[in-house]
Amino acid sequence: MAGRFPTGRHVILGTAEKDGNIFLVMDLSEKTAQGRSYMSGAIRRYIDIIPVDFYDYESYKAVCRKKIGEIKKRRRTGRKNAVYTFMNGEEINISVKEDVAENFLGTKMSRFVDTVLSNARPAPNFHGAVTEESIRKFFSRDREAIIKDLKKIQEGLYSHDSKWRKYLSDNGISLAVIMPTYNESNLRRNIQLVGNVRKAGLLEEIIITDGYSVRHEPSDVLRSLESTGNKIDCTIIRQNGAGKGEAIESAVKYAFAEGHDFCIILDSDNMPALSRIMPDTPVDIDIEFFVRNFIKSIIGHAQENGLAKAKKTFFKASYMRIPQLKKSFDLRFGIVTKMVKDFYSRALGSEHNLYPLSGEVAFNPQFLLEKLSLTRELLEMSGMKTSQYCGSNVPGGFCLETVWNSIIDIMGYDIRYVNMYLHHHGPVIKSTKTDIEEQLGEVLTGTFAGMLAGLIYAGKGQDAAVRMLRHIPLDVWRADRLILNLTGGKIKSSDIL
Repeated sequence: MAGRFPTGRHVILGTAEKDGNIFLVMDLSEKTAQGRSYMSGAIRRYIDIIPVDFYDYESYKAVCRKKIGEIKKRRRTGRKNAVYTFMNGEEINISVKEDVAENFLGTKMSRFVDTVLSNARPAPNFHGAVTEESIRKFFSRDREAIIKDLKKIQEGLYSHDSKWRKYLSDNGISLAVIMPTYNESNLRRNIQLVGNVRKAGLLEEIIITDGYSVRHEPSDVLRSLESTGNKIDCTIIRQNGAGKGEAIESAVKYAFAEGHDFCIILDSDNMPALSRIMPDTPVDIDIEFFVRNFIKSIIGHAQENGLAKAKKTFFKASYMRIPQLKKSFDLRFGIVTKMVKDFYSRALGSEHNLYPLSGEVAFNPQFLLEKLSLTRELLEMSGMKTSQYCGSNVPGGFCLETVWNSIIDIMGYDIRYVNMYLHHHGPVIKSTKTDIEEQLGEVLTGTFAGMLAGLIYAGKGQDAAVRMLRHIPLDVWRADRLILNLTGGKIKSSDIL
């Protein structure tokens, strides 16, 4: 480690396992010999991937898992019951922290909307989105017509490998897939399917970011695949925060350091959807379909408008959600999306962001770090005074997607929708999200935070937005991450602070 970066206390983005070696993924204020730099607000940051040795890596992982569990537990405290009221007067129960209930569900938010947001209307910037109504119409036809059209779509995605490989090679474009995971039972099959795209020569790297799973651990899954003759090369990053935000941040910064031009992020719980509602169908829509659809969109945009413009574009999945259970219908299909759409429409005057919550996206990693992430300045405005932040940070949990959407809306960045036609899985209630009201509260809090961040970025109503921002609970901005005390030589479990 000596000479690559100074010893001392550093926030860990993650530990990366690649080709049998272990690395630290670090975001530093000091210039390093091999790191790549980006601008976080007005500050230049450096990301480096450092090869390291461990006295006992399994013990290190166990300590990280324990400490991250403690962080998660702290973040889920102090909630109260509240009500969100739609523009049409309909009410739903949500569970939020006290500051959110007091400042964003009553007169303070209404006054803020009236005085500040009336001058912050966004300009339309979307391309290729299909409405929910048009997708419903697509699936309201007879089975034969639906399958015929879906087969045509699928065949188009699986018949251009040689042409796409040549375009990527000729233009020096590197694509990576990022799959955040935590105890996902479908990880094995999904790695196989994404591996097919890698073997076709269309992906440079598959990056799995793991929150220290205790079940379906990625390295075990990869060994299991290899034992059956299906070896798939993947990089595993064990992220040292406590949630999806940190998982994506560590992977994006790793991808930036590795020089990938585009990251395609896919939820790792993707499952076939069409086969659930059309048994024995000859067409299946799965995670490989998703990857190929993103690749088609990225290449098509780059060919039509140039690579430079494509790198400044946010690619986002749009799809029809197909509920399997009544409870999951309320959770994933109806109320959550309806609530976020209602808020965007009321607060931002935005009618064009048709899919406010989408876990499947693609972008150039430097574009995200410099344009769509949170800077230290913004975090300090929110009251965050901690050494556990470094450079540009994506927020945590449901706040993640709404921060991206709000900044894109307010700043007028380019969106290209990637139409998937079907939800990526039949929704289920996960063990960690059994309370619908709690999930609704997390989504809404993230939406408030995203909108305020976007206004501050755009310099619109900044003073008022900052005052409101300070009432967003700090755990939305991820107030805890692990720190490693680096002194040179091998790393011990006791080095984690």
